[in-house]
Amino acid sequence: MEKLLYIDGTLRENDSRTKILADAFVEALADRFSVEKVVISKLGFTPKKYVDVDYFNPALPGEKEIAEAKRLATADVIVLAAPFYDMGLPSFVHAYFERISIDGYTFKSVPGSYQGLSVARKFIYITTRGALIEDNSPSDGASLYLNALSHLWGFQNLQVISANGLDVLPENIAKERLLRAISRAKRLAKKI
Repeated sequence: MEKLLYIDGTLRENDSRTKILADAFVEALADRFSVEKVVISKLGFTPKKYVDVDYFNPALPGEKEIAEAKRLATADVIVLAAPFYDMGLPSFVHAYFERISIDGYTFKSVPGSYQGLSVARKFIYITTRGALIEDNSPSDGASLYLNALSHLWGFQNLQVISANGLDVLPENIAKERLLRAISRAKRLAKKI
């Protein structure tokens, strides 16, 4: 059975719209994949108030970082659930990726470039946005960053599942947008 790595980068356990959308997507895949879930907030990979040189030193990965890098590099499908914050991803999600982006595990340095080491054939980013920001638009810094990581780590394909405008539209329209996104997610799950 193929492995699906579900990276939960949400902040709230019970009322996260992003988590609701991501859980519906992963649930639609659970009968065809072995699902491993990582809850980033429980790993302790949080950004420090003042950056310590050793904290981000790629020459010093710890056992936990290496284990997470291996888990990511060996997944067949990767699902990231993260809310849209300040035109991108929450800082603790960035910190997680920075800590597990390790030469020799998720990518390999080669003269003048790099080679991705991930076997993933799909990378799905699931998010909800309060503002009316479209996927892959110039204002969508999260997708730009994740596309760059996709190239670095060798992911085959980044797809975005989102619902936007949830904080600026009337409540009934916002709810409908979230329900439509859940329907799109379930349709995509059938194609994976």
